[in-house]
Parts: sequence; structure tokens; C-alpha cells
Amino acid sequence: RSGSGSGSGSGGDAGGGVVSGSAGPALHINGYVQWSRFKGHKGSLPTGLLGIIPFYGSLAVLYLSLALVWTYRMRKYWGYTITLQLTLFLVMLANLTYTVLAFGYYLHLDLDTKATAQKIFGGIYAGLYEVEDPYAVVISTYRFILMSLSRALLTMLCDGLFVLRPLLKQRCRTKVFVVLFTVGELCLLVLQKKIYESGGPWLHPILQLCFVVIWILWLGYTSWGTWRSLYAEDAADTLHVRWSVPLKQRVYKMVCRAVFLYPLLTSGVYVVRL
Repeated sequence: RSGSGSGSGSGGDAGGGVVSGSAGPALHINGYVQWSRFKGHKGSLPTGLLGIIPFYGSLAVLYLSLALVWTYRMRKYWGYTITLQLTLFLVMLANLTYTVLAFGYYLHLDLDTKATAQKIFGGIYAGLYEVEDPYAVVISTYRFILMSLSRALLTMLCDGLFVLRPLLKQRCRTKVFVVLFTVGELCLLVLQKKIYESGGPWLHPILQLCFVVIWILWLGYTSWGTWRSLYAEDAADTLHVRWSVPLKQRVYKMVCRAVFLYPLLTSGVYVVRL
């Protein structure tokens, strides 16, 4: 026996299926999926994902506004600008670039009438396993590089970057941790599809949550050691150190509060996904 079925709509994932049994011939069914959408919307994104376009658009406007204000303030007080402020400004520009690319990516998906379900629901990292789309590959690669560099910067800030030691004099254990953590994250992203197929939709968020917990524990360990070093400096006899250490302690305390906020919020997102 054989039969076929069809439906109407656009932006679905074309495909077919085969139903077979030991007692009879195979049944072939052809058709495609129609997403639930707002009335009058003819794009590829379903209703549940359509809001991500204005979200990234609003985020891009916010980052642009902050970058303009930051540029004005740095130009006005250039003589008092420190390396940490310049670094944060570069991070802000990198995030601005990402939000613009993400906005364009989801707009591109919505206008692509041949977008597959895997690409639509694969998120911003869909390009790691949908390599036939150059735009998806570029945005996923940039996203991974940006997040890896951001995590490396936050880790090194807890290790005393710009407070106790310059960029090129970070401790060896911190460099090793950053490299191993980045490689582990890359493997987790590349294997995301296989993990989903073998362990279900809950396994990948659990593994991501484990990575974040490991990162939080490492930040706590390295920040505790750096804080002890600052108090050890406070016991020195030189006039320069006695004047500089209280300022370093205040700056480092504010930096640690800001650094720990990011992984804590990220872990909350993964908990919600579970």
C-alpha cells in the first residue's frame, strides 16, 4: 500500500517518512510542516521565536547608546583612563557587533523560505552543524570566539589582571584552565546534536550547567588567592605599596562582584531550561 499527504504553508522542513511492518508492504508519506504563526506573518520563524528579532534589535540599540556615551566620556577624561576601562570598552564593541550579526541572522532565517527545522531551532550555534549556510557558520564562530574571550577575560580579572599583574604575566595554572575550559566548551557545542539524539533534550543543558559550576568554583578559588596576595602586600613597608593597596582592594572587590554576576545568571538560565 502507498499513500501521500500534503499541507499548505511556508518555512517548514520538507521531508517524508516511511512506515513499515513485518506483515505488510511499506507505507510512504510525503508532506511538510507548517509552523504556528501570527495571522498575516509569512516568514519562516514560528510565533515562539519571532520575538527574538526585536529583542536583538533593541539590544543592539542599547549597546550602541552605551558605546557612544562611553566614547564621549573616555575622550573627555582620556588622561585618567586606565587599561581596565579600555578593555571593557572593547568588550562592549564586540558585543555590539554580535547583537547586530544576530539580528541580521534571525531576520535572514525569517526571510529564508527553505530554512530547515534544525536550523531554525538550532539557535545561534546552528552553524556548527549546518555548515552549508555561510552566514550561520560566521555567526556561530564569532559567537563562540566572543564568549571564549569574554570568559578568559573574566577568569584573568579574578586572577588579578590589571590589579596585581599585567596581561602577559598571568599565572600558568590560569592559562591552562582557560585553554582546557575553552576546548571542553567547543567539544560540547560540536557534539550538541549527538548529545540531544542520545540523551534527550535535558542532557545538554545539564552538561552546560556543570561547566558553569566548574567555572564558578575556579573563580572562587583564584579570587581567594588573589585577595590573600593583596593583604600580603598591605603588610609591606614601602610607602608606594601602603598607598596603592587600599585602592587595589576596592577596585578588585568591585571587579569580582561584576565577574561573579555573569556565571550566576548563566547558570540560572540553564536551570530554567531543565
